[in-house]
Amino acid sequence: MASLREAVAEVLSPSFIDDIGSISVEELRRRRDQAIHVESVVSYTRRLVQAMLDITNASEASGNSSELVGELSGILSDGNSHSSAGRLVEVEISEEASLQADQFLQESLVGPPSKNDRLMATEKEISEMRQKLHSVLDQLSSELVEQYKNGRASVQGLLEDLRKG
Repeated sequence: MASLREAVAEVLSPSFIDDIGSISVEELRRRRDQAIHVESVVSYTRRLVQAMLDITNASEASGNSSELVGELSGILSDGNSHSSAGRLVEVEISEEASLQADQFLQESLVGPPSKNDRLMATEKEISEMRQKLHSVLDQLSSELVEQYKNGRASVQGLLEDLRKG
């Protein structure tokens, strides 16, 4: 299993999209699906970091652990200050993706400054990764649309592929 950083690095590598104008529709779809998967793990990890930040901030503000436990559902509800920028985040996450997220967090949250500072730095890093992944996804999607427009791909072919598998 590749680490999350390795999976992100592969999708963000220039070679991942350098040749998109000349590759097959099937390969474009494969790369798009790979990028979607990696982005979903990154988004999941980001939500974990944001939840940790919300809990840490509430804990610092409250100082009373029993009061904090009673407020957890409110702290973690949709009323928080974070957004997903309009992308749908995959709700079900595979065990492998969960392990990638856990490993990423363990690596990112060790060391000095304060836990809150490490969480904020990790949230910034993962948000930047996510933005770059969105750019790759947009380029892959645009190329797929272009291939349908110029006749290199057909809707009939897509429907046949869907029926097969």
